[in-house]
Amino acid sequence: MAQASSGTHATNLRILLLAVGAFGIINTEMGITGILPAVAGEYGVTVATAGLLVSMFALAVAFSGPIAPLLCSRFRRKTVMLASLVVFTVCSFASAFVSSFPLLLALRIIPAIMQPVYTSFAFSEAAFSVREQDAPKATAKVMMGVSAGMVLGVPCVNWIVSMSSVHGGMLFCAAVNGFALLALIFGLPSGEQPQAMSYGSQLKHLLEGRTWLSILGVVALNGAVFGVFSYFSEYLGTVTGLPDSTISLMLLVYGLMNIVGNMIAGRELVRSPRRFVCLLPFPLAAMFALLFIFGAGAILAAVILVVLGVLAGCVANVNQYWISVAMLDAPEFANGLFLAATNLGTMIGTQLVGALIDSIGSRMIPLGGIIMLVVALPLLLARVAPQIRAKLRVVMAAVASVMLLLTSGCAMTNSSSAEHAAETQATQQAAPQQESEEADGGETAEHTNGTTESEHDMNAITITVNGQSFTATLADTETARAFAERLPMTLTMDEMNGNEKYHYLDESLPSNSSNPGTIHTGDLMLYGSDCVVLFYKTFQTSYSYTRIGSIDNPDALAQAVGRGNASVTFSN
Repeated sequence: MAQASSGTHATNLRILLLAVGAFGIINTEMGITGILPAVAGEYGVTVATAGLLVSMFALAVAFSGPIAPLLCSRFRRKTVMLASLVVFTVCSFASAFVSSFPLLLALRIIPAIMQPVYTSFAFSEAAFSVREQDAPKATAKVMMGVSAGMVLGVPCVNWIVSMSSVHGGMLFCAAVNGFALLALIFGLPSGEQPQAMSYGSQLKHLLEGRTWLSILGVVALNGAVFGVFSYFSEYLGTVTGLPDSTISLMLLVYGLMNIVGNMIAGRELVRSPRRFVCLLPFPLAAMFALLFIFGAGAILAAVILVVLGVLAGCVANVNQYWISVAMLDAPEFANGLFLAATNLGTMIGTQLVGALIDSIGSRMIPLGGIIMLVVALPLLLARVAPQIRAKLRVVMAAVASVMLLLTSGCAMTNSSSAEHAAETQATQQAAPQQESEEADGGETAEHTNGTTESEHDMNAITITVNGQSFTATLADTETARAFAERLPMTLTMDEMNGNEKYHYLDESLPSNSSNPGTIHTGDLMLYGSDCVVLFYKTFQTSYSYTRIGSIDNPDALAQAVGRGNASVTFSN
């Protein structure tokens, strides 16, 4: 027990250090936004020009996000994260002593390139340090460091600059990053050398539909949140009529509620991830609608803002989770795409809401968030079972009705919902046995002496691997039956870890995963809800799977699958 407790404390410390590093980096990114007028005065430029320190940083992150983490994915995570913090520390320190604005801008862009590197590797390291099922909780703690950097970065740097100078604010950022650097040097284990996975194998995920559904869903979802958040000050000042001091306080509370949302999402993404992801747009849309209707009242606006802060924190975790589970074998690349997608969503959402303000007025700010959510919802639903879509049709109709009350222009949204409902009904008629996320089954089926010959024949399938056939027996579960309904099918299964071949299906299967303890040669498993895995070696595992079946005589399986990708045909 003492040893287990010690291991838990070591893991918690590791995740805390990762969060501290995330805080330092995001503090450097966001802190500058609160001192743009001071920077403009210090360097003799306009405030708009000083704003390049923010926009060019974000642009560098968006471009670096998919590329830099991929290029660094073959190196030890600790080495890469330390290199990122060195760049942030050195550039922040140098910024305190430059007198040229172009040079200051360059010292902002250089660390921006490394921002997605540290953040994506920190998420991966946190997930790697715990059991698979606890990974969302671990990444949520790192996300709390990101949220804290966003919440506290602006007021901390702003206060230091007001008490000293712009150079003092830069030195504060350097000190925070330097502290995080030292903490990781002495407190973070070196870790194992990552398995060499080719860049081509990682980039191959960009050819998969589920990857693009995930990316576009995150773009739309994050655009809804940050499109509205970017103009909160404008809304609270113009529509609600609050003074600047009160607005600052409310935005601080909103940011603190983000951290609460991170905690909630970390728990729910472990319990019922897909349900949580697909339901999240609805309370967001409801809060935007309430803000549109009651935003003129200070008290109601404050309450709505608190709830929106919690939901925004949930969205941050969902964005990272939704892309990472689509690319489980390329975590750094997935997290880099997550950062690029969220930055792109912020840009699109901000432009959309800005256009609404220019054409109609500030009161339309919440409507921009609802429009982005209407785009996000079908993209999220496209990755879940048809029966879940059916359960949500009623709620979708309710949201469409609310939008019709807000603006006549939203009639198109109601039509879109009707079309989606018709598509869902047609899908269910064509495949009545499709699974829902809550489907029962998935229990491990063992071969017993009581199994009759006829039952064995009904559950028997043939697995042909690179031309060599094997007889396999399916488990008596919903998962296996749903798998059998899709036969025959031929899959190109990718190599992984020297013990398995895997392939992501286009549609999910019902799942009820558990840790089998020992994987046996010939086991056919489901990882998550859509990844079919054929194991060709016996080993101990800490991961959870849902059993589909097993090959009856797998002695020649390892030789048949070979070292690379394998063509595998499953037939009745």
